[in-house]
Amino acid sequence: MKNILPALIILAMLLTACGGATSASQQNRQATFTLIVNDIRARLGESAAFGPASMGDQLATGGQAQSGEDSRARLDLEPEGTIVRLGPNTLFTLEVLNNDTENPLTRLNLLLGQIWIVLASGSLEVETPYGTGAVRGSYMSVAFDPLQGMIVTCLEGHCGLSNAAGTVDLTDGQASSIPTEGQPPSAPRPISAEETGQWQDASPEAVSLLEPDTDTAEEPQLTQEGEPIPEKAEGKLNSQPLKFNLTNNCTDASLGPVGDWTWEFVRLADANGAESTERFSIATGQTASVELPPGQYVITDWFANGEQHGPQIVDSDNAGPNVQACPGPDPGSGSGGGIAGNPGGSPPIGNPSGNTTYTLVNNCPSGDWHWRFDGPQTVTVDIPAGQTVSGTLPAGTYSAVDWLDTGETHNTNAIPPGGNLSVQSCPGP
Repeated sequence: MKNILPALIILAMLLTACGGATSASQQNRQATFTLIVNDIRARLGESAAFGPASMGDQLATGGQAQSGEDSRARLDLEPEGTIVRLGPNTLFTLEVLNNDTENPLTRLNLLLGQIWIVLASGSLEVETPYGTGAVRGSYMSVAFDPLQGMIVTCLEGHCGLSNAAGTVDLTDGQASSIPTEGQPPSAPRPISAEETGQWQDASPEAVSLLEPDTDTAEEPQLTQEGEPIPEKAEGKLNSQPLKFNLTNNCTDASLGPVGDWTWEFVRLADANGAESTERFSIATGQTASVELPPGQYVITDWFANGEQHGPQIVDSDNAGPNVQACPGPDPGSGSGGGIAGNPGGSPPIGNPSGNTTYTLVNNCPSGDWHWRFDGPQTVTVDIPAGQTVSGTLPAGTYSAVDWLDTGETHNTNAIPPGGNLSVQSCPGP
């Protein structure tokens, strides 16, 4: 008996050690909403009811996520860091989310729409009625519509598309489709320009993998004198994503929370991509982390009570990162404070049908800065280096083009009436 006890003790220690090693790789994985744009609804568990999704909500196995028109969302799969992005009019079910952090497996059932995946580790499968797309590394999108079929794009890494009729392996820059149920996947083909643009619009993480589209020739823009407006100089495109942390601290002493704080980011078209619009609503007490592709943006924000700021033109290389509404008490009002950190610091828009004022500051060391506003009337403004020019536009909505003598040019669309446009050229680091 004395000889057996030490052996039993050693065996128990080995079993304990093995059990500890197993539990370390069996942590709970989570699928968490980290970005919500416009109308996103979710059924957080198999037995839960559908309702509006909020940032921080976690989708359990059997849960569903659904996006409406002009709506997007991002889910982060933790702890590995995989990203799943939903496009508009998309519905999927989370069928498998295993707890093996060393070999994480995720399976989604895409019922309609399009999703983009940036896989950090393990594997992820997307099932549709026509077939299954799989990615082992690292960028894959899957689109499904019963009328248009199923399309898988593999921006980078190793992907595949399969069904009972066949299997196709995909790698960098390839795509395959299943037009109708029962057909085998098509042979690999290059990703189209439209599909590349979808990646660019949907996934800021993919921007570094995408080459500028130089095949699309646009009509040159002309000055009032009929001269071509110089194109933006080589190498001056924004290269960093636009990043903001937006915190809504606003409350009213008598009425409680003052409502959502809404931000609209309009990315202006440039050599890296087409114009796009993203909108975020931040509830009182909440923070939204925004990350959008590199570019120049027209930014406007407003509250439910009608208080509005902007539009402001911001380069993503110079923007952010933290903006707060009502960061501290304001003894002179019944609210929790005023706007702080707003890009450009423009005052509120008080009269949506009134005139728009502008303040244009040319900080460049040399050369004039030229603006042309096109709307109910055409207004041209020239700002010499080191000078500031202010003025007022007649009531109405305008688009604008501005360019420097150095060759850099920008376009601004949909400047709303009644605001204050405050922009600087050559703002510096």
